[in-house]
Amino acid sequence: MINPKKETAMTRAAIYGWSMIGLGLLGLVLRFFFGRVAVLIFGPLGGLIYSLLISVLVFGGIAVLVVTYTSGIRTVVKQARSDEVNVYPSAKINTRFALTKDKHMVFPYEPDPMEQLGWQYYVKIDFADGRKGEFRCNAPIYFAAAEGAKGTVTIRGDWFEAFEIDPPVYQSTVTQYDRE
Repeated sequence: MINPKKETAMTRAAIYGWSMIGLGLLGLVLRFFFGRVAVLIFGPLGGLIYSLLISVLVFGGIAVLVVTYTSGIRTVVKQARSDEVNVYPSAKINTRFALTKDKHMVFPYEPDPMEQLGWQYYVKIDFADGRKGEFRCNAPIYFAAAEGAKGTVTIRGDWFEAFEIDPPVYQSTVTQYDRE
């Protein structure tokens, strides 16, 4: 399940990491072509300081990327392997799709047990708190969860277990003039 705040923070961290590596590599190129400039401007220690700065940028960027990506992978694996059952009210079915045996993406709208034997079904869900997630499910749940439907969703790890559609809210068509 995607948490928008965490996703934004991780994206920024990855951008910072790649930027640090890019600046460090640019510094290496400049050092290669204009190595004497740092020594001339900053003195004998200028070249050493410049080299250390480049090293900090490159290795610091690599460290930021490693931490960011391993944190993301760890979160996804932890959620996928979870046996905890979570119930989310007011969730909205965003999109649905299936993968055939040959891994072709299709969008079936009617069940056909003979044709769809061995297919894998997936549903993307928007939760009330802003998070989003893509979950595996079986065929009956897939066909019961129509796109755009709102209801209570039951999730176990990365498995979409149940969907109960919220009852529609009807507004009265009686106006004040009809009552008089």
